[in-house]
Amino acid sequence: MHFSISEIDDISDFQSISVKAKVMLIGESEVVNVRGKPLTKIDYIIADSTKSIKLLAWENKVVLEADKSYHIEGISVRSFNDEKYLTTTKYTSIHPIEELVAVNDGQCDYGNVVVGSVLGVSVSHYKICLCNTKIQVDDNTTTEKCNKCNLTVFANALLDSSVTKLIIKDFSSQMHTYTALNTTMDTFLHKVANKSVTDCDDEQLLEIFAYKTFEFTVSEKEKLVSSITVNTSMQSDK
Repeated sequence: MHFSISEIDDISDFQSISVKAKVMLIGESEVVNVRGKPLTKIDYIIADSTKSIKLLAWENKVVLEADKSYHIEGISVRSFNDEKYLTTTKYTSIHPIEELVAVNDGQCDYGNVVVGSVLGVSVSHYKICLCNTKIQVDDNTTTEKCNKCNLTVFANALLDSSVTKLIIKDFSSQMHTYTALNTTMDTFLHKVANKSVTDCDDEQLLEIFAYKTFEFTVSEKEKLVSSITVNTSMQSDK
């Protein structure tokens, strides 16, 4: 049965529904242990004209593209800390639809801007398989086997990815901790230093941020940074 996202608040857990929504945010693929079994999951934020909500996609059951709209069928309603979210099931299917232009992404508070300086960074580099699953790489081998898709691939064919933790001090001296995904950092670094995040360790990245003021477009709900720009009108304290 089809519902708008705002109607999901009144739907009982474990009910199977369908929604038409636009993909607003895609998290990194990660492997989590569920009842002793490693499972791959990706967190999406999707929205329609009424509201936004988190969608957990398990075992690459669906692969969605950012800013694309879909009719998503066979997803299940769940709750955590009195907040509703959606999860894929073995019956989930997706169908691309015409773009939803009027979407309400206010619940994820996109567009909030934090102005301040970066005091600390932590970059986690890793490799992902062609199926978008994180892989632990052995530097002493030329091939790696993916436990998700069972492919054995050449190590140099694996894709580079990263997650960057940023500690930010704003101009009211409040401290913030956010996460920037691979694409966000690559876009920023290409503009300011003609680099990729895979080229940088923590010290090199902190040096790029040093003694400058930046504007961070963030989602407070997800604690994610969607863009970083140099603030030319202010100068941070050394």
